[in-house]
Amino acid sequence: MAANKKKKGVRVRPKRPQPENRRPADGIGGRDVYSGRMAGESASRPAPRPAGGNAQAAGDRRADRTRVHPGVPVAPYTGMDDFRDLDQIGMQDSETYKKVERIRQLEKPPVKRMPKRRAPQIQPLQVVKGGKTARRIRLAVSLAAAAAIVLTVVILHFSTPVGLIEWVQNAAAAAGPGDGYPVFLSDEQPQEICAQGNEVLVLSDTLLEAYNKNGRQIYSRQHGFSNPAMDVGAARVLVYDRGGTGVKIYNNDRLLEDRRLEQSIYTAAMGRNGSAAFVTRADGYTAQVSVVDKDFASVYNWWSAEELVSAVALSDDGKRMAAAALRAEGGQYVSTLYVFDLTKSAPVATLSYGTAVIAGLESRGGRLTVITDASVSTVDWNCEGALTAGQTGRVDYPVTDELRQVYFGKDTTLLVTGRANDETAGRIILLGKEGNEAASFSVEDSLKYAAAGHKYIYCLFDHQVRAYLPDGTLAGEWDCGYTAAQLVALSSGQAVTVESGRLIAYGPPEEPAASE
Repeated sequence: MAANKKKKGVRVRPKRPQPENRRPADGIGGRDVYSGRMAGESASRPAPRPAGGNAQAAGDRRADRTRVHPGVPVAPYTGMDDFRDLDQIGMQDSETYKKVERIRQLEKPPVKRMPKRRAPQIQPLQVVKGGKTARRIRLAVSLAAAAAIVLTVVILHFSTPVGLIEWVQNAAAAAGPGDGYPVFLSDEQPQEICAQGNEVLVLSDTLLEAYNKNGRQIYSRQHGFSNPAMDVGAARVLVYDRGGTGVKIYNNDRLLEDRRLEQSIYTAAMGRNGSAAFVTRADGYTAQVSVVDKDFASVYNWWSAEELVSAVALSDDGKRMAAAALRAEGGQYVSTLYVFDLTKSAPVATLSYGTAVIAGLESRGGRLTVITDASVSTVDWNCEGALTAGQTGRVDYPVTDELRQVYFGKDTTLLVTGRANDETAGRIILLGKEGNEAASFSVEDSLKYAAAGHKYIYCLFDHQVRAYLPDGTLAGEWDCGYTAAQLVALSSGQAVTVESGRLIAYGPPEEPAASE
């Protein structure tokens, strides 16, 4: 139907439902149920009623308004059907409506146009599953990394000889490039040189100097001793006045200790962990052995009543001490080695060497090397009891020829032997950690000095420096001056000699030429 169709621009009012008590017109007779008049009859003005307030009049008025003739059927009210074509009127298409709309548009204020902005790109939310698990994993990884760092620092601190801080200070002081070798010494006649890793230490009458592998001087310090001697540990250097009371301990960074002992010093030794031992005179005794820790605090004292103490050494961990004693018996000297546990007063081990004189002691790892004029012994630091040659914990290497020199490498001991009254020939013997022979070969010409490096054995002759492999094969040779004296081998593979107030480096054989 046309009444139910929506037209463009026309608003259609929906039909409202009629209440049930709505009184419709009389559809049969055409009579209006409200007024009682017939359809088409004009409405006449009702006559005025007299003013009165009685109830009968009020009831009559209410009855006139609501009276329905009995017997007259009531039909549904259809009065709104007369407006069913109202939605067909095109009001929005009329000229009047259009004029009015134009006027309204003109009366409106102008609209300020804003520049268009691009809407922010919002990433869609993503639901991450397992957030708590990921946080736990990250926390666990962080804690594990922190624990690993702390554990590494602790291991480095206890594995380094004198602690991590001093090890870092030494490394920082020794680092840096240099002009290379040769280098000129402050004193043209040094008394002693030795190697400490890749560093060369030179002791003279007035100075202690140190150089790194690149020839850069690490330090030069005056000791002020009249009869200086030195002993080298893993990270420190002990300089003492033999026959005097002065003691100084250095590292690469600074002077650590400067002391005067109560009695004059016979000999002294530096431990790998920074501890030190001194053999001095003692009132009422032949000698006194004193041990101090790396902070120079007293740890142990032992007095010898009848025997002279010719050498002393400390284990790498600083828990044990060895002393070589010499006494007169039956018109000759008898040597004895005592091993002490620093927590006990009496020696825990006693080793007899008969009439052989103990010339030196050196600690290497878990074993002690004992040098005599007739043998080289390797002794376990943890030994106990009275040990003789061939027993467990002691290995003796007899020297058939004259023992000319002993050089201590990192894990080896180098011996130079030769026939008496014959300087033109010599023999090189290399001993391993356990004291067993690892290499042995003969060399010709007059051998002045020898040193064992990590890979090569360097030998100093009158006019040459030669490098040998452990099997005796010649690996390289370099010319040198006649005044070349001592020789040391560095961990880097080089050898350094002292010649006319200079330090000159040779090798390793892989390099094309020596640095002269």
